[in-house]
Amino acid sequence: MFNLFGGVKDKRFISKAVPLVVLGLLFYYLFAVLTGEQINLLTTTLVGDTGWDITVITSTITYGSLLAVPLVFIVNSLFMKVNGKRIIVGSVVLVAVTVALIGLSANIGSAALFVIAFLIMRVMTVVIEQGAQNMCNNWWAKNRGKALGIVTIGAPLASATFVAIAKLGINGSLKFSGTYIVFAVIILIIAVLIGIFYVNKPSDVGLYADGDLTETIGQINDNEKPISIKEILSKADSWMLIVSYGILYFCITCITAFFVPAMEMNGVAPSLFLSSLAVGAIVGIPISYLLGVIDDKFGTPKASLCMCVLYIIGFLGMG
Repeated sequence: MFNLFGGVKDKRFISKAVPLVVLGLLFYYLFAVLTGEQINLLTTTLVGDTGWDITVITSTITYGSLLAVPLVFIVNSLFMKVNGKRIIVGSVVLVAVTVALIGLSANIGSAALFVIAFLIMRVMTVVIEQGAQNMCNNWWAKNRGKALGIVTIGAPLASATFVAIAKLGINGSLKFSGTYIVFAVIILIIAVLIGIFYVNKPSDVGLYADGDLTETIGQINDNEKPISIKEILSKADSWMLIVSYGILYFCITCITAFFVPAMEMNGVAPSLFLSSLAVGAIVGIPISYLLGVIDDKFGTPKASLCMCVLYIIGFLGMG
């Protein structure tokens, strides 16, 4: 799979790692949908169906995202101390419940229920994203970049498919609430798959990272003392990474989450902007993997610079 298993020496590794890659794709698909793509529906369809002021949606998104910031540190600390499988399964089940409640809130016209459900959902999506990254860090030491490059393909796949598929249900007999309940059931099925196939670390099943026969450099060692949040926040490099990633993710979210409303406000035909969204997302699939290869060969800073250049080109093109 994209040469991720080309150097595997212990073939048992493949049978355990392939399902994890598929789960990683689902993690990033869900994360992109819940934090970005669905906002296109909430700010158009939901507001139109309920008559709520759009600030009910946008303010909830803002406060939910602010709550998610400190949770990143808490979640990663938990992953170091507790089996990640339990955290992820529980979080995905809770996300499924909140998605169903968002659908119900539209049906009964309860803005309060929407706000509570969305805030919980937004916070729990941190676990989904960090869970995917934690999985790649645990299972791949030499090929971590490639692994992340593959699982993050789930994000452009979400951009290419979710809005168009959801609109079919919303414009059909399911309407908004029915579409969200179906979506919640699908998320529950994903939780079941995680419960069956997810393995926190290779050592849990007698394996080593990358399918090697011995422990390799860069592999997470169970006996190592994990770095504390205090140590992370005391380093200038950490803050440079946090701030730069935050700015970049802010720009990405603004574009993906409010793409549909912006196009509709400017009178662009849905057939045109949905098609362009799908094409752009499909082009992003090989780029995601390429950035992972650059990460493995030249390091994360250079891969990040390449990603920033690509986004700058995209921003200039849109302008």
